[in-house]
Amino acid sequence: MILSTPTDYLSYRLGLEKAIRLLCETGYDALDFTMFCLANEKDPLHTEGNKYVEKIKKIVDGYGVYFNQAHAPFPSFKEGDEEFNKRMFKAIVRSMEICCILEIGIVVVHPIDWSNAQEVMQKNVEFFNSLIPYCEKYNVKIALENNHLYQTAEQLSELVDSLDDKFFTVCLDTGHCHLFGQDTASMIRKLGNDRLKALHVHDNDAVIDRHTAPYFGTMDWTSITNALAEINYSGDFTLEADSFYHKLPNELLPASAKYLHDIGRLLVEMVEKAKKSNS
Repeated sequence: MILSTPTDYLSYRLGLEKAIRLLCETGYDALDFTMFCLANEKDPLHTEGNKYVEKIKKIVDGYGVYFNQAHAPFPSFKEGDEEFNKRMFKAIVRSMEICCILEIGIVVVHPIDWSNAQEVMQKNVEFFNSLIPYCEKYNVKIALENNHLYQTAEQLSELVDSLDDKFFTVCLDTGHCHLFGQDTASMIRKLGNDRLKALHVHDNDAVIDRHTAPYFGTMDWTSITNALAEINYSGDFTLEADSFYHKLPNELLPASAKYLHDIGRLLVEMVEKAKKSNS
């Protein structure tokens, strides 16, 4: 199973290129290219064009690493704010174009908020269907992430099942499960292998969305890895525990990145061992 991690927080601390080099040297198989910065129209991913993106790809290629998935900017939509929505839609489409250049097959896009509970499903289906032409153009699949509106496996399944599975799948955020009082292992089993194709793995205390390292919160990682094995999960294992770095000085970032990597490797091994014992 591929082990990856986002570029997000370390890129803010060190700059994108230095962060990518650090993570590649740490030993990750792949990187999750985080594009929250695209919400800013002055970000280099906008202003410097595709040559800048190609430069990033060359750095990763030089390490024998690759980008396995990406995260589009969010929130995807603000009810009643048409100026924001036009700008964000453009940013999401740009993230899909960048995925094409970086040969990324999956981009995570958050479901949209809508105040009327009876209309939220319809509005999300309309929103995601509007992105299908860009899925086709840029050869990328959108992964829907569980959030405060889509907390349960049933809610998330209903949404993704309402969309074309050629273009849409699910990214399960483990920390969000715990935060919203959902049992992560149970959600994994209910979503199943057909729907679940990506992960954002991190831990918390079920009170704050801490995005910290597994075993630094209160989640049950044995039950989670066993559930992934039970459904024969075939996607990648992406650690999204960037807040683990927050209070550390720059001098400790390489060592802490290696420590987080080693936790990820252990969890991947647990999944693989459980798969073998199930076979």
